[in-house]
Amino acid sequence: MAYIGNTAASKFVSNRAASVYSGDGSTVAFTLEQVVTQDEDVLVSVDGVVQEPSVAYAVSNGTTLTFTAAPSNNAGNNIFVYYLASQAGTIGHPSTQGLTATTGTFTGNVVIPNGGNIGSAGDTDAISIASNGVVTFSQTPVGDNVGKILQVVAVHKATAFTSTSTSFVDITGFTASITPSSTSSKILVMSTINGSQDVGANRVVVRLLRDSTVMMGATGNGDRLVATSGISSPHADLIGHGGATFLDSPSSTSTLVYKWQGIISAGSGTFFINRSENDTDNAGYARFGSSMVLMEVAG
Repeated sequence: MAYIGNTAASKFVSNRAASVYSGDGSTVAFTLEQVVTQDEDVLVSVDGVVQEPSVAYAVSNGTTLTFTAAPSNNAGNNIFVYYLASQAGTIGHPSTQGLTATTGTFTGNVVIPNGGNIGSAGDTDAISIASNGVVTFSQTPVGDNVGKILQVVAVHKATAFTSTSTSFVDITGFTASITPSSTSSKILVMSTINGSQDVGANRVVVRLLRDSTVMMGATGNGDRLVATSGISSPHADLIGHGGATFLDSPSSTSTLVYKWQGIISAGSGTFFINRSENDTDNAGYARFGSSMVLMEVAG
């Protein structure tokens, strides 16, 4: 509110009638009937003699009048205390009216009652406090989710796969799909793939794709194959291992399909997934599983 003149007072003051006490020659402390802030806020008279503030008496805690020497023991009331500037009340802002200010500083706690809101002109309930005191935000705080895992998709291929293809072919049952919640999200791909080849297939390579894009492919390949890993094994009874760990940036909220493909890159023959060439059925041999995990990471 605008005003003319000196700054408005923050409290009301009024002159009060005197408090009257009787001295007994030994009591030095008397309880005041009004709250005061300093010695000069009261005029004290003992036996008709005005006392000097801070010398003959002092006020402590706003309500205790303490004399340097105990007032005399005279018959009747002989101590008079006049309140010169006691606090009568404080000015408070009406609870039903809004408070508008361009700047301000709070020196203590700001308490919002349950069921209240803190907001702005564009978002009046940016911070909402429920009736049980639970606080919620209308918008995700900036940077609050960065790096968090938002969703996880996993696929485990336990069955064997066999192919004689000399061009890249999908490995059946080794596909995973994920739909990012934001274009800023990253997709962390972690996958292992196990396999082997027979003696006719000199080399076997595999590649991981997101839709039609090869993940972790090399550049400057020339006539070379663009692949992700190799899984050739040195012996017909053994299984080779390949895989990939890759942070993909698809910039999409569409469903993304990640899959593995394999190819015999030299010679002709057969390659195997999750088994060796011989794949002998006894306790001395094993079949392995292959897995793929997709994690959406908040960007």
